Order: sequence, then C-alpha cells, then structure tokens
Amino acid sequence: MNWTIDPPAEELEVLLEAGILYRDAGGLDHARDIFLGVRSLAPSSEIPEVGLGTVAFQRGNFAEAKKHYLRALQRNPDSAWAHAHLGEAELFLRNKPEARVHLMTAQRLDPGGPFGHMAQDLMTLVDVVEFGS
Repeated sequence: MNWTIDPPAEELEVLLEAGILYRDAGGLDHARDIFLGVRSLAPSSEIPEVGLGTVAFQRGNFAEAKKHYLRALQRNPDSAWAHAHLGEAELFLRNKPEARVHLMTAQRLDPGGPFGHMAQDLMTLVDVVEFGS
C-alpha cells in the first residue's frame, strides 16, 4: 500500500521551526528526528537536509554536515542557506578554497539577506585563519 501525504506548507513550517528550536536548545536527537520526518514529507525540499546538516555540524561532525549540505544543493543549487553552511563546514574541514567558493556563492545569491551576511562574516575567517600542520 502506497501512501500519499501532502501536508500543508504551514504544517511543515511549524515542524521545521520545532526542529530549529530543539537544535538550538541542545535537543539534537529530537531535532534530527524532526528534520528526518520533514524530509520524508517533503523529499524535494532542501530545507530539512540543511537542518540535518546543522545538527551534524553542532555535534562536530563536519564531514556528515557537508554531505547533508551537498544533498541540499542537489535539490536546490541556488540555496544561499545551503551554500553558506557548506562554506562553514568546508572551513571547519580546513578546506579554505572550497569554503571561499561556497561563501562567495551565498553572498551572490543573498547579497542583503541573512545568509549573505552569514557568508560575509565567515569569509572574514577564511581570510584570517591559519591552520597549523
């Protein structure tokens, strides 16, 4: 039996907001479960995939976060949110050239918005951080 569930956008937004609140409050397992559920309900959206990436990032698993951000970009290559977070993950993975590419893309896609500003702030780190051997 195949199920077709098409929840209203408002309900998905509430679930996503709950996931963000759980994540920010330190409830990473709950946040992950919510983002996984939203991904099942909206498989073509990049938003729950970015949410999953932020949970992995907060756990310090930058490689896993990167995988989620790349999946998000497969769904929406013009997601400034995904590019900004991928740039951040690349920076934490000590890959400054890739970080720069994604942060510049986020700035181009969202020049006056929150993700463009996030990318601009992170670009400052790319320019000044030095990695030891």
